[in-house]
Amino acid sequence: MIHIPLPTHVGRKEILEHYLSKIEVEKNDFTESVIEEIAGKMAGFSSGQIKASVEDAALLAAQAGCSFVEKVHFDKVCEKLLVSRRRI
Repeated sequence: MIHIPLPTHVGRKEILEHYLSKIEVEKNDFTESVIEEIAGKMAGFSSGQIKASVEDAALLAAQAGCSFVEKVHFDKVCEKLLVSRRRI
């Protein structure tokens, strides 16, 4: 069996940047410090969970009729994930 550790803060930030580059985002909403903050909220997440979070934020933006993913969409996704993790 091969053990792959969860990404570090730097790794989560790089993974976020990678997936954010693949979707339409409001550039002013995703400054370096905001990406750092989001990566911090995702401590303990695998790269697959981070990818799914980006996809969920994009889905929320589309459902809201937005042309871009904004920080508010990520805030909603992170809030939902944090609440569900507390219940476990």
